[in-house]
Amino acid sequence: MKIDIPGHPDNKANLAAGIIAKHEKDGEASPIKLLVTPDVKVNVDKITSKTKQAVELRRQSEVLIEERNNLVKDVDQFIRGCRDILMALYPDEPKKLTEYGFDVVTNPSKSKGSEDK
Repeated sequence: MKIDIPGHPDNKANLAAGIIAKHEKDGEASPIKLLVTPDVKVNVDKITSKTKQAVELRRQSEVLIEERNNLVKDVDQFIRGCRDILMALYPDEPKKLTEYGFDVVTNPSKSKGSEDK
């Protein structure tokens, strides 16, 4: 026979909360009364609280990343427009674009992060 103990912290906290609830229902007759300490109860509550905080922060993070990605679309158009204008102004001097912060690749093979457009 095998008794599974969950691996995920949230599942452990849920199991511990159930054990504590059963202990409290049993009262003085509880066979685990020496194990159920105030520290254990506090830690189970902290795990639950930290999980709720983490879920909320993850949600906020996803919203912020989406907002950032929407802003990047406008910035990307700006960068491409600047590149195109500068390339039109300096068709024989592509290295001139380095003065504006562009990474000018002299080898025509695609490098990581470069685009031909």
